[in-house]
Amino acid sequence: MNWFFLALIAMLFWSGSDLFSKIGSKPDDKYSHWKMVMAVGLVMGVHAGYMVFFEGVPITWSAIIQYLPASILYILSMVMGYVGLRYIELSISSPI
Repeated sequence: MNWFFLALIAMLFWSGSDLFSKIGSKPDDKYSHWKMVMAVGLVMGVHAGYMVFFEGVPITWSAIIQYLPASILYILSMVMGYVGLRYIELSISSPI
């Protein structure tokens, strides 16, 4: 039953991130989506650093080459999603 509560918490935080992203994207600031991408990248980078240096997760060239295309596509979709949040309603963009 522990997984169920963790899934509910993840769903709550995931839906809350769309709301705060919409609030944070100012229509008059043409760089607001880049600011959000940089903030998310910083948090993800800190987490990756923690996992490598404190948890002992190994980094190999084969893993980098294997996951690089998926990482690039994820970052690209994140940028496009934040740009889209500036122009469409949140109830439309969240299911997409």
